[in-house]
Amino acid sequence: MNKLKKIEEKASKRQRTLFATFMTLLVMFGYWDSWQYIPWSLRISLLLLAVVFIVFAKQADMYSEQVIENKQTLLKRAEEINWQDGKIRNQKRYIDEHVPTVKEVEELRNKIQKLETGE
Repeated sequence: MNKLKKIEEKASKRQRTLFATFMTLLVMFGYWDSWQYIPWSLRISLLLLAVVFIVFAKQADMYSEQVIENKQTLLKRAEEINWQDGKIRNQKRYIDEHVPTVKEVEELRNKIQKLETGE
């Protein structure tokens, strides 16, 4: 569970960072008057870095969602296995209590034979 919480915290931090990046780009391209004095090569480089960051952040979000889904699937499977294990234990307990062992069956056969022969 600790790993799952860490992944969720990283995802929320990533979302906040994405929002901050988006707002920064919006401000830089739309509302900042001195943006015009920055060379085009630097503008394009910053834009490409932002796009790369957004793409990697999206991939990381998809990965964290997959990890969470896999964790939930494994927990469900573990619950099923525990349920089946309990069912098997109950069946074994019933067999131990109600089904006679080979030794008991042989003793009963010997007693029946003795009664039939009259000894």
